[in-house]
This record gives sequence, C-alpha cells and structure tokens, in this order.
Amino acid sequence: MAVVVVFSMFLTLPRTLGQVEVCAQATTPCACAGAKICGWLASASEASRCVHLSNQLCAENASCAGTIDCDLCSAQNHCVPNKCQTQGTPCGCADDSGCRWDATSGCVQRFGEGTPCSHCPTQGHCQVTAPEVVTFRPANRSLHPGGADLNVSLLFNKAVDWCDTTNVHGDDITFWCFDIGQMYKVNRSSIKFTANSMMISLSSYLYLVDWHPARMCGLTIEASRICDSSGVAFGGLAHGSYSLQLLDEQRPVLQDIRPHNDAIMPLDGWVVLKWSEAVQLNPREPDAIVHELKIRADGHAVRHQTATIALRAPHAEIVSGRILRLHLRGKLKPGGIHSLQFPEGVVHDMSGNPCNDLPPQAYRFRAAPLNSSAGASAASNADLVHDAAYDSNYFSSTVPSTSEEPQSPKTSLSPQGVQTMASKTALATRVLFLRCFLVSFFAC
Repeated sequence: MAVVVVFSMFLTLPRTLGQVEVCAQATTPCACAGAKICGWLASASEASRCVHLSNQLCAENASCAGTIDCDLCSAQNHCVPNKCQTQGTPCGCADDSGCRWDATSGCVQRFGEGTPCSHCPTQGHCQVTAPEVVTFRPANRSLHPGGADLNVSLLFNKAVDWCDTTNVHGDDITFWCFDIGQMYKVNRSSIKFTANSMMISLSSYLYLVDWHPARMCGLTIEASRICDSSGVAFGGLAHGSYSLQLLDEQRPVLQDIRPHNDAIMPLDGWVVLKWSEAVQLNPREPDAIVHELKIRADGHAVRHQTATIALRAPHAEIVSGRILRLHLRGKLKPGGIHSLQFPEGVVHDMSGNPCNDLPPQAYRFRAAPLNSSAGASAASNADLVHDAAYDSNYFSSTVPSTSEEPQSPKTSLSPQGVQTMASKTALATRVLFLRCFLVSFFAC
C-alpha cells in the first residue's frame, strides 16, 4: 500500500523542481497568486504556505485549487473591485497585505516587497521616526475671540515640507466645523513652511461659517502629505484631533472709503465703504446723512443743509460680503462741499456685532458742478471710472472662496481712525475755500 502512495505522489511532481521552488519562496497569498502556478494552502494544524498546484495536498483543498480566494489577496485581476486602486494614501495601501505603495503609480498589487517605511512609517516593522506635532498655536480647544485673522501654526519635531508624491487622492488639508456638513479645502497657497513650523492661514475661511452662537471648528490633515527631509511622512491629523472655539465679539471696522477725501463726486455717483469682514445691512434700516457744508471766512466748515439716505435697496447695497455701496443720486448740490455721516450699527457682521458710527465731517467730498467745464467733466469721469474699478477689484477680493488670501485684521478707521481722517482733511478744506474765494463765484 505504501508503494502505491509513493508512486502516486511521484506522478504528481512538477516537470521541474524550479517551479516548486518558486512557490515555496512566496510567503504571502498575493506573491503566491503572482506566480500563476501556485495555490495557497491553508491548514489548521500548520502554518499556511504556498505550494505548487500539482501538490496532492493542494488538489484536496478547495481553497488551494485554482485561483486564490479574493479575501486572501484582493489585488488579483478577477477580484472586483481591485481594492488596491481604491486606496489613496500610502498607509491605507499598506494596511492591505495584497497591496503596496509605489511613488510613481500609487497603490498597486503587491508581488514581493511591501510599502516602504519612508512612505508609511507607522507600519509595525518600521524603525524610522516620523514627523510629529509638538505644539499647536493657538492651543487645541482654545478660544478664538473674533477678528478677521486666524493663523494656526503646527510645530513639528523636525523640519517638514510637502511630500514628493503625485498619486494621492483627496484634499491635503480641510477646514470644518461641527454641525456643518461641508468641509472646505485649504489651498496650498494659504500654507507656509518654515523649518520645523507649518503655518495655515484660515482668515479667508472664517467668512464661510456663522459664529453666532459659538462654534467648534478644526483642521484635518491627510496622511502622507507632509514629509521630513528624508521623505518620511507625517501620519496626518484626524478629524476632531485639533479644534478651536470661534466666538466673534469684535465689531466690523471701516477700513477704507472711496472716492478718497476731497475727491470730486459725480452727481449720480456712489460711495464705496470697505469693512474688515463680511457685513449685512441693519434690518431696522437707519438713515445715513449727507451734509452740505458751508465754509466760513475762517476756513471752518459748518453744516448748512442735510439729506438722508435710507439704508436699504436701491439706495444701499452689500456687494461681495465686505463692501457697502451708497448711491448719492439726487442728494448732492452741484459744486457743493458735502460730508457723509451715519450712526452706529448701520451694518452688522455675521455674528450681529454692530459697526461704529461715522462722525460728521470725517469724510468729505465736493460734488461736480452742474455745468462743468471740459476739465471738470474729465476729472469727474476719471474719478467715476477709478471708483468703478476700485469697486470691481473689491468684488473679486471679498468673495469667500478656497483661493482667497487672508484678509486684513479688524484695524483701521474706527473710531480713532475716522477722527484722524477728519483732522487730516481740515487743512485741505481751508485750501479749497481759498481757491474758491480767489476765482469767481460761478467758476467755483
């Protein structure tokens, strides 16, 4: 009987011992499948191994005969979908024993060596030290009390920069808030590396979320996007690992007004006011006031007549978030000197914080003459064109988007700034009076 068994096994030997050696050298199911002439022999009594398909034990084991089970090696062509192709990060690829990460091709079927430690240093056999975050600034779960600027810095234990990879999927860094389903991609242009530090500017993303009431927001960083100088990748920052409480308690600040002080204003022109953050009109619809000024002999200006502008459409409009435009048609006396005034709270920010007031005579301009000369008309038209261009430029810079650069902080004209602006125009007003006094009344 023993002779028959030995003779039977002899008949099943492969044609060459080289094929047996190929199967014996394969230590993983995928390596075994890649040889095309082997099967994976799973045994409860001994370690699983790769054997030639002609092996009698393989023929008696359903899991060994034919193609290898996709649960053991999902990277085989007959396995749908190919799990390797769905992995977008090196460490995600390394988690599947049938896949390996290739710097050029991404996650591919594994036949031999696995994912290099330089691409995924968190693998159990890796002895390299991956970049780690030592400090967050602002600190994790701290309070950001408002303002238009928010820069988050991550201090690493070594110098870092972007990884040299081209086949990763998804966004590098995302900004998110609890209770808001959308996640916002942070552009690389908003991120700066300096030695061990990475600074992320989130200023342009603050306008995309409502801060009232207080809201928890944070950052997510995908694995294998940031590397040290040796190419060893940072493991990433998981959702919820770093967050800040956003609570806006600061007023929107008036940063600029166009046309500038003492400009010539077309009779159907408008004033453009730029704020430090996105604003909205006060639903109570307070009035702005246009004062006609008279210049006394001593050069001081006094209010002569007033006209009101209802801060609602079509007289007032919010343009692209941070821009308030006031239309002055029908409010100006030709050739007259005017000032613009409005009370506290004509606009609110998105959290309901009111703006400061614009005091009387802080901002002045001269209306174009009704029958202006060619020079005066040219000056008015040029001013109008300049104002329209200024307004247009602000449209593009104030629309919240993923490509927007950080906005300016809440500092500028209010309240001390508008007082400074008023004092700077006093001398100009006196000069204007003397000029008008020296020429004829009608020319003025």
